[in-house]
Amino acid sequence: MAVLTRTGLTALLLAACGCQVESLFPERVGDGAARLTVRNAGVLLSVINSDTTCGFASDSVVDGYTVEGEVGQVGTVTWTVADCEIDFGTDPAAEPVAVDSDCTGAETRVKGRVIVDATRTIEGLLTGNPATPVVPLSPDAVTLTMHAVAFGYRAEMAGSAASALMKQAVIDVQAGVHLARSASLGVCSIPTSAVTLESLVVTDAAYEIDDGEGHVFDVPVARADITAQVGSYRERENEIGGSITVWDDSVDLAHDPRLDPEYDPQAFVDSFACVDDLELPIEYTCESLAPRLAEGAAKLTINTVGNLVSAFSKDTTCGMKSAAVRAAREVTGTVGRDGGTVTYRIDEPCVIDFGEGRELPGDCGGAGPVISGRAAFTGSLEVRGRLTGNADEPIIPTVRDAPTLRFRLVLEDASVQGSSPEVMEVAHGAVTGVMRPRMAIDTATGACAIDTPVVAFEDIAWEPGTEATIHAGGNALGITIDGSSLEAQNGKKGERENYLAGEITVGGESYAIPLDGGAPVLDPSYDAAAFRDSWLCGDTVREPQSDQDCNMHQVIADGVARLVIQTAGTVASAINSDDACGFSNKMDVLKNPTRVEGQAGEMGSLTWAVQGCNLGPGATPTVYATDCAGGVTHWAGSANIASTRTVRGMREDVEVFLLGRVADSIAPQSPESVDLWLTDVALGEFASWALAPGQQEPLGVLTIHDGTLNAFLKPVTGWDEGQQRYVIPTPVATLQGVRLSNARATLQAQGMTFEIDIADTDLFAVNGQAGLSENTIAGTVTIDGDVVGVGGALNPDYDRDQMAASWACNVAPDMGACAQVGRSDVGLGALLLLACWVRRRRR
Repeated sequence: MAVLTRTGLTALLLAACGCQVESLFPERVGDGAARLTVRNAGVLLSVINSDTTCGFASDSVVDGYTVEGEVGQVGTVTWTVADCEIDFGTDPAAEPVAVDSDCTGAETRVKGRVIVDATRTIEGLLTGNPATPVVPLSPDAVTLTMHAVAFGYRAEMAGSAASALMKQAVIDVQAGVHLARSASLGVCSIPTSAVTLESLVVTDAAYEIDDGEGHVFDVPVARADITAQVGSYRERENEIGGSITVWDDSVDLAHDPRLDPEYDPQAFVDSFACVDDLELPIEYTCESLAPRLAEGAAKLTINTVGNLVSAFSKDTTCGMKSAAVRAAREVTGTVGRDGGTVTYRIDEPCVIDFGEGRELPGDCGGAGPVISGRAAFTGSLEVRGRLTGNADEPIIPTVRDAPTLRFRLVLEDASVQGSSPEVMEVAHGAVTGVMRPRMAIDTATGACAIDTPVVAFEDIAWEPGTEATIHAGGNALGITIDGSSLEAQNGKKGERENYLAGEITVGGESYAIPLDGGAPVLDPSYDAAAFRDSWLCGDTVREPQSDQDCNMHQVIADGVARLVIQTAGTVASAINSDDACGFSNKMDVLKNPTRVEGQAGEMGSLTWAVQGCNLGPGATPTVYATDCAGGVTHWAGSANIASTRTVRGMREDVEVFLLGRVADSIAPQSPESVDLWLTDVALGEFASWALAPGQQEPLGVLTIHDGTLNAFLKPVTGWDEGQQRYVIPTPVATLQGVRLSNARATLQAQGMTFEIDIADTDLFAVNGQAGLSENTIAGTVTIDGDVVGVGGALNPDYDRDQMAASWACNVAPDMGACAQVGRSDVGLGALLLLACWVRRRRR
């Protein structure tokens, strides 16, 4: 008797019952069909999500979203796909089409045709940005629904030989795509492959199953009700549940809840670990967006406040530069002295409507920030420094941080658009605080009078109920600010640079700034060199290195030095030309030299000395001298003079008319034949100033209330051709050892007054050209206890031809040097008068 083998028996049974052997094992077939159903549905969700023809990536769907909720608040955005037909080919002989590859390079392939209706809904913060209309706030923010009709649809995955061809099927899915934490932001924004199928329903389906082991068979699926967890999320991992009806048998999937019997957790993560900005290990406990918004609001607060306050400080309508505010200034201190303050106040709100955008002047001529909306300002500006007595410029800052701005801003739909793409728009709210700008040196005046973006911010406090929107990357994120206490440093000042710290309350929660103990950085993109270059504009602005650079001592010393030289020249000229007690007194001084060297016909010298010669017009300024070009020298006050004068040249003995004797005389043979010393000259309310032809106001006047002057002068005389000697007076002279000591003085320049204490000067100067030197000054001036070096041009407006023209008329062709001898600041008028008088008598 033949023995039937097992295979033969199976064949006999199949022949006897006329059915597939697989139907004898519905549980095993159901398990496999259910797992492959999950695969097909999951891949179809991915396909419709990335399809650019009519799926979620198509232009019409991307732009056709609907929004529920208000911009800046929590709401939902929904995208809808309708009647999207995708055909990958239904020819059984055709190869499947690759639609995706994961981070390991494994491909997913698809064939068949599907018609899909689907929705994708994201819950989160509504931004108003068409590109990213919503920012997810949780890992469960994304839900997908899909209704699909499939024809010959199958998904194949690398590493798995089994597949299910849905000859026909109706597929309904409701799924959640889980978002992991962003490595850069900490918020939930990175999609993962961990998908929860809350409901997967398949009806009226006919499958062709390929078990990957050479068995291909048909399976009718009347209905499948499946739930599944692809990968791991929360407490669920690689899980399948529900039921599936194959042939006429309902299979409960709970008996083997493994979705993928070959599942490897690490391999699953590796398949999507390369996604940009995904934090590893995977983390679904995500930070709230609120702290980041709070930090952004804190940074943008400084930009908003700084630019708005700057606009009001420069405004001429009702702001700090308006005529009414400047006229009502409060001044404390002594005019001319350091240590004063000028305070400008705006007590009634100054309101500016900036409209849709008004550009402010930018640094170094570049584009400035654009302010929009409406703002009202109240507050004060206090400036510390030296009071000038000038109505337009009542004070000059004498320290780098001289200004202090205290303010309250009330804002309505106000924003500031600067170089940063991020902007905070304040719908309504108010902020108070203090700003301390650092000043730069205006190289044209030497004063620290140019404000810079180097600003310290103190006590920046938003008032409760401030409503604002953060615009960042095209997104609009609404916040409510209920308070703040912030301090910041824009740029570098002292030990702080690009600094921000404090706290801010957003959405009822207070946040320390910086977050999580990070670095207290105001601007993450800050570049120190670029920042300095933004406001250090060529040669017009100089950065002070210390407060001493702002004390104006250099500017004052430069002016004082030139005017002390003017004073010494005028005093020397006055004692030289005075005929009462000076060197032009013929009877008491000139005829009685204190020292005679050399005999008649030999080279020698004569020396004269005067003591206690009190000169000057007193309190009323008068014209002292007028030069040949119309330049006028004025003087005022008094000078008690002691002086010595020596003249070198060819000795002469002349008979002095009416005196009945021979007088000592001398003929200068060199342009620098005269030495004149001023010794312990006591000055009282003394001032001397020059006006060039056509000039109405002097550049400066130095009134020396009291002080002692010492100096040595070498005037330069011109050659008289007729007399063959150097006797023509000129303003050219060399001055050495010019010492003004223990002086109280007032410098008046350009309508400003400076009260100064001059402990000492030590100056050298050349007026005009003498030898190799021309129009120069050098030395030191000690003012208010500060020794200041001076140097450069004695007369910044010096012109050699104009200098020559100022004494050209002193030469008279018919009378040599006798015709038009006049006073010169540092000339030899008195000496020449004596020489002319002697020559006239000899004729």
